[in-house]
Amino acid sequence: MIRKIVDRLLTTGGVGLTLILLVVSGLTFWAYFYTNTTVHNQLASQAITLPSGQKVVDGAQAQAMANVISKDLKVIGNGKTYAELATESLAHPNNAALAAQVQLVFRGTTLEGLLLNAYGWWRLGQIVLVGTIILWGMALVSAVLTIFGFRQLKREQP
Repeated sequence: MIRKIVDRLLTTGGVGLTLILLVVSGLTFWAYFYTNTTVHNQLASQAITLPSGQKVVDGAQAQAMANVISKDLKVIGNGKTYAELATESLAHPNNAALAAQVQLVFRGTTLEGLLLNAYGWWRLGQIVLVGTIILWGMALVSAVLTIFGFRQLKREQP
């Protein structure tokens, strides 16, 4: 008698767990889809092109372009950061070439940061997708165990 009650409780709990896992995995899949789509749409609207001629439309490409910009900034700034160049420019306010260099490095640094931000959100979406797949697997296992639980309940004698 106690065994049958425990089996019913576990089986009912399995139904609840399966439903919860399916709802949570649906929400995480939506989060992945939203993040991926938003990053793609934002990057595609900017029409940024890698040196290879390929359009930047996902996080991996955004990171690659940010790396290209970072290397270019080191050359443009002679190894100095924007902050170092800006400080130098303030010390020499009449140096137009230095002021132009500061502006170019500022713009490049800003674009690099924006691309890395897109990469970060894209990567987060990829991690959420892995979590979604794990949740789907857990829901499947829970559903199978619940079905076995119902079969066991039917076999038991009162």
